[in-house]
Amino acid sequence: MRKMKLWSMLVLAVLLSLCSCSAQNPGSGTSGESGQPTEYAVTLATQGGMALSGIDVYIYSDEALRELEGFGRTDEAGGVTLTLPESDASRVVLSGVPKGYDVAEEYAFADKRADIVLSSGLIQGESLSNASLGLGDVMYDFSVTTPGGETVTLSEMLQEKEMVLLNFWYTTCTYCVQEFPFMEQVYQEYQDKVGIIALNPLEQDGAVASFQSQYGLSFPMAACPSTWSATFGVSGYPTTVVVDRYGVICLVEAGGILSRRPFTAMFDHFTGDDYQQRLVTSLSELVTNVKPNVTMSDPEDIARAINVGDIQVSYRPEEGKDGEYSWPFVVTEKNGASCIMTTNQEVEGSYAILYCDVALRAGEAIGFDYLTSTERGADIMHVIVNDEPVLSISGYNMEERWERCYPWVAKEDGVYEVALCYIKDSDSNHAEDTVYIDNLRVVSADEIDVA
Repeated sequence: MRKMKLWSMLVLAVLLSLCSCSAQNPGSGTSGESGQPTEYAVTLATQGGMALSGIDVYIYSDEALRELEGFGRTDEAGGVTLTLPESDASRVVLSGVPKGYDVAEEYAFADKRADIVLSSGLIQGESLSNASLGLGDVMYDFSVTTPGGETVTLSEMLQEKEMVLLNFWYTTCTYCVQEFPFMEQVYQEYQDKVGIIALNPLEQDGAVASFQSQYGLSFPMAACPSTWSATFGVSGYPTTVVVDRYGVICLVEAGGILSRRPFTAMFDHFTGDDYQQRLVTSLSELVTNVKPNVTMSDPEDIARAINVGDIQVSYRPEEGKDGEYSWPFVVTEKNGASCIMTTNQEVEGSYAILYCDVALRAGEAIGFDYLTSTERGADIMHVIVNDEPVLSISGYNMEERWERCYPWVAKEDGVYEVALCYIKDSDSNHAEDTVYIDNLRVVSADEIDVA
């Protein structure tokens, strides 16, 4: 009886040991039987070099993937580090990788590191109409038929091009109409590397064909299912979606792109030999400032060109860090007269500036003549005196007639800083895109003969 009781106690002890869970958590750093604690590092990136964050990483200590030793999630840099018992057979298993990436069942370590690179490709055999796609998703393959009967397939286009731009539009969309000429101009320069498919989810083939013929657009245009606008979350037209060389949606831009420069910046980025994959949340991230390629005329030459009478004035450019992107004024000739002009023509989002330090007595006014050839209300020259904006000038003077102005009258004797600052916006160019200045003068306020 006593032996039977002892045997029962031994059996109960074994059962309890088999049913109990260890208080040790995976990745806690205790060694157990597998080996001494050591750090295991995993990095996860796309084929294009973009870090993949938020991916679950499981580390097993055996090739059979039965002994889970630790788990973690990749950070913004695509990495995770775990302290685990050392094992020569450790393996990595990934979970939660987005659709469209080629994921192996397991990955081995090399010297306690696993630097994993995942290739991606267009998702085949699934309908765009049932999908919900956005920035960072791998794109679905699709085909559309143009009004002329040509079948255009995204995967075939990506075999030849470095990127494909999908443009969602319709015929009576004002900004679509304004955007297409710039798209076409830059496409002609980049079509060896860039593919464009203009997709109309609101109208049929007849409207598409008529529009394409009217505006002379050379890239494929086609009607598409109306559900595709919901697939990409299109809330306004036009909307641009860029699929990069790895089949990933890397840019979604809502609204019209109304100048050449953003298209050029976009195409340069996605087709570059040194292309580094990243998600672009706004096209403005790619449109960098353009450094001037001209220098300001000599101040003495400016004085000879525009000064009237014996006035005390010195000319200088923007200096310091801001001067790196400040375009200068230069001496030129307009309608047979020497004058100065801005130099940032057709450089969207740029500015040209000239500082004039003028000695004035109380009751004296600074004046000059100007001729504008700019987009009214968009490309504007501001006159700023001692950091105070006092006058704005813009517009297209078809008759090329010089206008007179006296923007400032001194209340006391002193040297006044007069800044002529011409700001070029980021939209379309108009006329000469230039402001001309002549006949800088100092007069008594009583002599002013214009408003």
